[in-house]
Amino acid sequence: MFSLALIAISMAFAGPSISFASFYLGHVTLALWIIVATFSLRLRNSEYVGYYITAFTPIILIFIYYYWSFLWVEDLAFWARKSAFLLIGLAIMVMTFVACCKSFIKLKIIVGALIGLVALQIIVAGLEGMGVLRLPTSPYSDWAPLLGKRAVDWNIYPPDVESRVRRWPTGFTGNPNDLSAILVLFSGFFLFHRIKIVSVFGILSIALVIYAAESRIAGIGLAVSIMFYIVVRLRCMGYKYSFLLAITTILLLLATLISIILNIGLISDLYRIFYVTITRGSEIVAEAWRFVTSPDVQLTNYGRDSIGSRWGLTRNGLIAIFSTYGVGVGAGNIVPFQEYISGPGGVNGSVDLHNFWLEIFSEGGIVCGALFFYWYFAQLFGHLKIINHSENKFLVYLSKSIACGLLGYVLSCIGPSSSMYILPMWILFGVSLATLYFGKRES
Repeated sequence: MFSLALIAISMAFAGPSISFASFYLGHVTLALWIIVATFSLRLRNSEYVGYYITAFTPIILIFIYYYWSFLWVEDLAFWARKSAFLLIGLAIMVMTFVACCKSFIKLKIIVGALIGLVALQIIVAGLEGMGVLRLPTSPYSDWAPLLGKRAVDWNIYPPDVESRVRRWPTGFTGNPNDLSAILVLFSGFFLFHRIKIVSVFGILSIALVIYAAESRIAGIGLAVSIMFYIVVRLRCMGYKYSFLLAITTILLLLATLISIILNIGLISDLYRIFYVTITRGSEIVAEAWRFVTSPDVQLTNYGRDSIGSRWGLTRNGLIAIFSTYGVGVGAGNIVPFQEYISGPGGVNGSVDLHNFWLEIFSEGGIVCGALFFYWYFAQLFGHLKIINHSENKFLVYLSKSIACGLLGYVLSCIGPSSSMYILPMWILFGVSLATLYFGKRES
């Protein structure tokens, strides 16, 4: 039973890299596990069952809401697709949780396997970035059509851009933004690894892959994860070292101020990004509300580049929330809604929101958005509690790693077109809940 779960988890992590069209080998192994588990699983431990119900209630309620949204969705095909995505993600999370909770040793084995899979993905991505390797399932591969995949049309790129895009790493995911988001999510397992060479080499490799993928938001997410690591390390050194944190903060603030004044460096670029985000964000909210109250209002074209497209997608997502009075357009129906607002093809050919948080709020409404927000950050605070109170070193390592990844993922999940079907995310949620279960047992 455990061996089958371990294989299924590994296949789910590999995802699109072992697939034909939209059919993954991970789907087969997951189905086999469900069949075997149905006949062999016994939940005799009342504490186990009680925690199971508490931990999974928010996400199950979200699924129920998504399912019943068929009552008001415009397109049932998109509803069925997104509901299936969520159901598969939920099943993978439950499978991972159950396998990890078998015993503490089983949890260690699964975590070790995941670290190995992430390391393998980093190697593959690195070779792709150097132009040495390209997995045939990647849309950037010429072999993709033979495996039922849609290949990139290189005719749309100028020669200089094409040479750069051809080296974008995609790893197992087939997408540079998905890859970068996953690496940020699992970055904590390398940052807090007890073997320093693994820690240093791992995080440098992750940073280089994200840089090669040109995923700016994932880079910021990784910076957040590293900042969390620094704070935790300084705190572990004792309170007498807390002045180091204060000095470091002051120096960073001074460097930021100088960079902004002189208009140089990465920090200045990030400052301009955040400044534009705040100022333009308010404009987008106002425009979305005006469109809901006066549909004849001409919508702003924010440009055809990546940033401009995301502004337009964000505006449309807000319109979806406002126009449904917070109910949401229903599972998967943000796609036809985008085309209704911006015409066929959505915003510059993109119909997905490229923002996981906005995706949940626009499709599932305020209820699902609030439930997921609570569920996500309840896990985060649960891990902080284990970090502060647990005496089990491995549990503390897991909680540090997971909390680090969850913090960075708050931002990096904005990069992918849709994070709902990033299967490693659901695997990590399963490991996260299992870690909290063992932490509760210890206390």
